[in-house]
Amino acid sequence: METASSLMMFAFQSSNDVNGHDIHLIMESELVIAAVMLLLILAVLIAGVVALVYVKKLMATVDELKDKALPMISKGSDLVDDLAPKIRSITTNIEEISFTARAKVDELGQTVTQINRTVADINAKTQVQANRVDGIVTTALATTREVSEKLQHGIRVPIRQAAGVIAGIKAALQTLAERSPVKSKAPPGSINPYDL
Repeated sequence: METASSLMMFAFQSSNDVNGHDIHLIMESELVIAAVMLLLILAVLIAGVVALVYVKKLMATVDELKDKALPMISKGSDLVDDLAPKIRSITTNIEEISFTARAKVDELGQTVTQINRTVADINAKTQVQANRVDGIVTTALATTREVSEKLQHGIRVPIRQAAGVIAGIKAALQTLAERSPVKSKAPPGSINPYDL
């Protein structure tokens, strides 16, 4: 409203020949401004009433939520109070188990290292023994081959000589039998001792 009266004062001050038409326009402007102001006040009142309705609904919902949530929060708090020592105990146990497991893993690592060393040592010793046995077997086979060859040579030569001597004796006996004045006449089909 102050705006309308300020506007009127401005209009009266700016010109001395204010006529009735100008006053009528100023009055209509003030009425429009007053109507807009009333509409704004009405809109604010309606918004306030709507907000009040929603606030009441919100308060009812909050009260209902409070009625339902407070016992749950209280039970949750009691549950947390009951579980806190157990959780501490479990945490302590897990920590002890972790330390024990770490110690056992370290022991196992040392044992595995010792086993690896032992296996490597046994492997090296086995390799040395295998090489030794291989050498012994190779030597034994070579010696056996030499003995076999010497034995075969030692047996073959006398057998060949004996066979040669026997062949010579046989040849001599045959020659003697052919030259001998006494030849026996054996019936046909019988074995002549001189033919041997």
